[in-house]
Amino acid sequence: MTNSKNLRLYILTAILAICVLSVRAHEYHTNNFTLIHPWSEASGNGSTEAYVYCIFDNVREDDKLIKVYSSIAQSVEIREALSAGERPWRVLAELHVPASASMRLESVGIYLALKDLRAPLQWGRSYPMFMQFERAGMVNVMVSIGAH
Repeated sequence: MTNSKNLRLYILTAILAICVLSVRAHEYHTNNFTLIHPWSEASGNGSTEAYVYCIFDNVREDDKLIKVYSSIAQSVEIREALSAGERPWRVLAELHVPASASMRLESVGIYLALKDLRAPLQWGRSYPMFMQFERAGMVNVMVSIGAH
């Protein structure tokens, strides 16, 4: 009976460790903040845009996101929307990331728009994105598709 309980405890511990490691894999640490889980929805054939969301956590000093690149899109815009993914929205030249506990990029508010997609974003895949910050420098991330 004790061996069976130990085996169950071992299996549960292993599963929890895998879950923690997979969550950690979506965190990107800089000297100034942690960028948590950049993600987007899958896009269909013929889609020309996709939206990227994430969280800035533990921002110690003000910073600015000044440019974003991705090989999956012709360009990436920093946008501010008044309603979820719909117009009216405006393109921002840069994104001020204030020193604070946390800041979210989400559909209502500020988000990143992948413009002129070169191929559809497939569920379960990840795609590279490069974020240039004034203080933190270049941060290379992977955008997870469909896993938010």
